[in-house]
Amino acid sequence: MYSVRTEMPRRLAACPVESKRSSSISQSCVDWQALAPATRLLPLDAGEESGGAGVVVHAVASAHETVERDALGRCRFLGYVLRAGPWTLYHSGDTVRYPGLAERLRTFRLDVAILPINRRRRERGVPGNLDGAEAAALARDAGARRVIPCHCEMFTFNTASPELFRREAERLGQPYRILRAGERWCLPEGGDPPRGSSPTMSPRPTT
Repeated sequence: MYSVRTEMPRRLAACPVESKRSSSISQSCVDWQALAPATRLLPLDAGEESGGAGVVVHAVASAHETVERDALGRCRFLGYVLRAGPWTLYHSGDTVRYPGLAERLRTFRLDVAILPINRRRRERGVPGNLDGAEAAALARDAGARRVIPCHCEMFTFNTASPELFRREAERLGQPYRILRAGERWCLPEGGDPPRGSSPTMSPRPTT
């Protein structure tokens, strides 16, 4: 049985390189040297990957309205696809949908996609994100076997109700799971997942 909350972090903690972050952002984040030895920090750019201890991390560009790059052409914002055991999980971080994102994600044959739903509101002074309907549609178009919404019902200044996401996921027939703060979701092996919000899933066959 694999747990989104425990199995992935356990495997990542065993990796020779513990923290994967944008090559562009790393150049300006000197304070990270105080948090971990430089040998355990590995900058990645979109399209690059790194792995160890049974986990492979793929970097995927994220966009705050557009895909931004630094003077050297490196992406400023990244999401990550994690492969661990039989599972493939995508966490976008802050992002909106941009041309080619769904097609890129489809190549990974995602078991789980974690996508923001707190939408665009410039008055909050924070990066714009997908709204609930956009997140459900991106998950469907990316071929994710299940989608989990994030950036909701947490910070009062930067949140959104998951109801729009729920309605759109059900309309599209996109399997989903809505978690509350502190809730753990386990992915047991065996059996095909039903449609809707049931937590049971089986891993994709490896090729």
